Amino acid sequence: MREHGGEEAWFSLVKCGGCGLVYLNPRPDEEELRRRSPAYQEAIDDVLARVRRTRIGQLGLKMLRQTRRPPGPVGKLLDIGCAQGQYLAYVGSLGWQGHGIEYDEGSAQYAREQLGIPVLAGPAETQMSHWPDETFDVVTIWHVLEHLSDPLRVMREIYRVLKPGGTLLLEVPNYGSLWSPLFGRFWFALEAPYHLYHFQPETLTRLLRQAGFETFRLNGETSPPEITWSIQAVWLHWRKKQWDGHYLWNPLGVVALYPLEMALAPFRRSVNIRVVAQK
Repeated sequence: MREHGGEEAWFSLVKCGGCGLVYLNPRPDEEELRRRSPAYQEAIDDVLARVRRTRIGQLGLKMLRQTRRPPGPVGKLLDIGCAQGQYLAYVGSLGWQGHGIEYDEGSAQYAREQLGIPVLAGPAETQMSHWPDETFDVVTIWHVLEHLSDPLRVMREIYRVLKPGGTLLLEVPNYGSLWSPLFGRFWFALEAPYHLYHFQPETLTRLLRQAGFETFRLNGETSPPEITWSIQAVWLHWRKKQWDGHYLWNPLGVVALYPLEMALAPFRRSVNIRVVAQK
């Protein structure tokens, strides 16, 4: 599998013969990831800026925000991998007391200084120990679990810091989607070497139970843009062209693919998996 849209580098995925979990092996060290990350983040920021400039993109982002609204009465919420704190600012406007963990120091600093949100900088694996047991009513972790070096450790920490009856909201790319085998090594959500683990409903269920969760549900979630980006990767390979650092943003393609994604979601075969779990 080639690196996600960047340098000439190849990576391998392996599948555990016991549990079926798919993961990157060998994985890059922290120094290598830090070196590669700026170009990756710039590409994400670039496409998000273009999405926000279109009516369809604005509507899609608004719908996404509504689907991520925390359940129940307001309380204390922890967002793991909070970036610059935009989601925490949103839930704060609803009355929630938000806290965050963000790996990147610059993003964490922005959230603290520009938005006034308490955000710890560093790996979630170590920063979770900052809080005592049963601190939060809700913990959210949106498209972060697949980046972590030790997902089980973080999931157990999430269970620890949740109050009894508290809720975990989690979303990851779905390795068990229709699109994963269809696009193969060109599937956008592989994102090598940044995604270290690739979950599907069965392996995610196993992880939740190992962490202590017994009450949870898994739903398919739609993301048509990731399909268009996979098509872009195939097209570039076919034309023998190098990726220029810009993801395709095709509003009409997104609209056309949305009904298919909606049809796949009830069968948990759409691009993403959403978890709602209770302690």
